[in-house]
Amino acid sequence: EIIAPLIFAGIAFLVGVLLLFNAWRNWSVAAALYENGFAYNDRKGLQQVRWDQIEAVWQAITKHYRNGIYVGTTHIYTVRTNDSQKIVLDDRFKKVEDLGNAVLKGSTNALWPKYVQLVQSGQRVIFGPLALDSQGMYTGKKSLLWNDIKAVKIQSGTISVSKKDGGWFAWTTASVPQIPNFYIFYELVGKFAKIE
Repeated sequence: EIIAPLIFAGIAFLVGVLLLFNAWRNWSVAAALYENGFAYNDRKGLQQVRWDQIEAVWQAITKHYRNGIYVGTTHIYTVRTNDSQKIVLDDRFKKVEDLGNAVLKGSTNALWPKYVQLVQSGQRVIFGPLALDSQGMYTGKKSLLWNDIKAVKIQSGTISVSKKDGGWFAWTTASVPQIPNFYIFYELVGKFAKIE
């Protein structure tokens, strides 16, 4: 008879500790945009990141459903700077989607000329599990010339590359959250292949 209340009290205590820890962890977390970048404040203090200091941004936006009913969306934008610092912007921030979109736009505008120059000079650029150059697309040890690509389809967060005369199966697939600088990848692929 006494065991059930003790178990309930223990669970309530653990939930309380977890809530307190989350409140402490998020207490001083904030971010703000400015013309050439964004400022980020956490327990380590205030840091400023200019768009030209960003090496890569990953985005993971997931819509959640329960029994077929939409219950919410989680947003995670992971920023890696040129000095390998990692900053995670997620739903702890108010209006994180607006913040994330601004970071994506600012970093894409800053990085785009570099990627175009690399591809035009014949170099291969890497986007997580996929890579491309002016000749074609690559994944692992596989390669496919642009002329052999039927289409690149992006649907529900999945990128699938189909090969001409490749039947029903995709030549390769990857998820958008795996692709750093997704919008740059998208624009570069669009210069060489059909995107659906």
